[in-house]
Amino acid sequence: MIDFRKPGRKRWIALLGLTLLGATGLLFWQQTRLQNRLADYRLDTARAVQKLAEQQLGKDLDTRAELIASNQAFIGYVSQAMGGILPGTLADNASIVDLLEERRAQLGLTIAAVINEQGQLIASRDGISEKMDFTQEPLFTETVTSNSTTHGVWFSGHRIFYVSILPLTRYGSDAGFLLAGMPVDQELAELLSQTAGTQIALYAATAEGAEITATTLPPAQAQALQSHLPKSSSDGNDRYSAQLEGKVYRGYAAPLFGSDSVRVTGLVATSSGLASWIEIGLPMVCALVLFLLVLLVCVRYSRMTTRREIDDLARIIERAAQAGDFNLQASKTLGLLAPVANAFNRLMARLHDDTHP
Repeated sequence: MIDFRKPGRKRWIALLGLTLLGATGLLFWQQTRLQNRLADYRLDTARAVQKLAEQQLGKDLDTRAELIASNQAFIGYVSQAMGGILPGTLADNASIVDLLEERRAQLGLTIAAVINEQGQLIASRDGISEKMDFTQEPLFTETVTSNSTTHGVWFSGHRIFYVSILPLTRYGSDAGFLLAGMPVDQELAELLSQTAGTQIALYAATAEGAEITATTLPPAQAQALQSHLPKSSSDGNDRYSAQLEGKVYRGYAAPLFGSDSVRVTGLVATSSGLASWIEIGLPMVCALVLFLLVLLVCVRYSRMTTRREIDDLARIIERAAQAGDFNLQASKTLGLLAPVANAFNRLMARLHDDTHP
């Protein structure tokens, strides 16, 4: 039975305890660091995927808008309506509306409208107010100034769209602009979530705070998230951590389609340091304890075996010295004492031969 009261064994126990304590702390720190590194890597990947998705969606929207603008029947109706307006009269735009609605449905666009040079809505059947003054819209002003296609996020009441505005003069019309857009809504959030492999929330950054417009998070977590969301940043890519309904997330927040007023956040769930350590670190510590115990047993067994062989060899040497009996032979041993035992046996044999010629 091992006596733990002996000073030497107390030192071994203290050393074992310190080793376990150090290993536990090291594993806890390393596991927390690894969790954060993995989460940051996934967020970097999600951010890159988001950019690619935005580029693809932008190209797709441009293609659909150009299919409408390049249709000669559509351009003919627009030119006729624009050129036939007399002062104090309204344009007969029924044909434009019908053809626009047909093309919009065929191409899967959510919003499609025709705007004249004065910024007034000429044709639309998607709920946009006919009294809307587009001269107050920066995107429309940019299109008129540059006479080229512009893209951006556009607000219509409580609805948010990603739109393209095309000058129809580039497609054969005397005047007018085509507005085509897709909604920034739950469908887009789910698309980004599936593509990036993270939870997604789309939100509008206002002076009062962040207002989530679409998310793949459960309602309770989405409500808790609002207080953690950054409004804006100088580099356009904020990193933050949040605990939502007992679950820890790391996330990034970045502009959506280049607009800092409408932002997207990607979220990756991570385990807490303690939970992660219990899940991964604790089994490793248990394995380390078991290894040390096995090692301790092996060392003690080896020490006992070596000590027994030393005692046996010492007794034989003592007998040979006292009795002068050169017939004594040490039993064969293994390990470190084997060379000593073999040398002793050769010495005894040589002394025996010298004394018995």
